[in-house]
Amino acid sequence: MSRRSRPSRASRGANAEAVRRDSTAKFRDAEQKLRQATLLRPQFSEAWNNLAVAALQLATTNLAATASRNALKDVTYAEPEIARANLGWALFQKKDMQAAWKELHEGRGARARLLRRPLSPGKVYVERAEYDRAADELDGILGGGSARSRRRSCWRAWSASEGSRRARRGSPSSAA
Repeated sequence: MSRRSRPSRASRGANAEAVRRDSTAKFRDAEQKLRQATLLRPQFSEAWNNLAVAALQLATTNLAATASRNALKDVTYAEPEIARANLGWALFQKKDMQAAWKELHEGRGARARLLRRPLSPGKVYVERAEYDRAADELDGILGGGSARSRRRSCWRAWSASEGSRRARRGSPSSAA
C-alpha cells in the first residue's frame, strides 16, 4: 500500500489562493445577480439578505448594512434574526460596536444559533475591552462552568479577535 505524500507548503498556499479567488468571483457574480433581483422586486427580503451575505464576504460593509436593513423592512420576512445577525456583523466590521452589539443581541433567535458565529455579542464585548461582560456572555452561551473555564473562553475570544485584526492589517501573528 503506497503512502500519499503531502503537498508542499507552497503548493498548499497556491491552492488556497486559487480557492479564495474562485470564491471571490462567485460572490461577485452572486452580488450582481442579487442586485438585479432587488431592482426587479424591491420587497424581496430573501434577496436582500443574501445580498448582505455576499457583501460581507466581499468586505463591502456599507452594502451589507444597507441590504440587511432593507431585508428587515418587510414585517412578514420569515428570518429576521438572520438579517439582524448580518447587520450586526456589518456594523462590527465598520467598528460601530454599540449598534453591532444591539443587532447581534437581538438577532440571537433559534435560527441565529445556526450561524457560523454563535459567540457574537461576546466578541463585541471583547472588542470593546469589556472582558468581564464578555466572559459572562460566553458563559451563558457555553452553559456555565468554572471561573477558570470562563477566563479561558474569554481568552480564546480575545485571541481570535486579535488574530483577525492582525490578518486584516497584514501583519504576521505572534503564533507564526
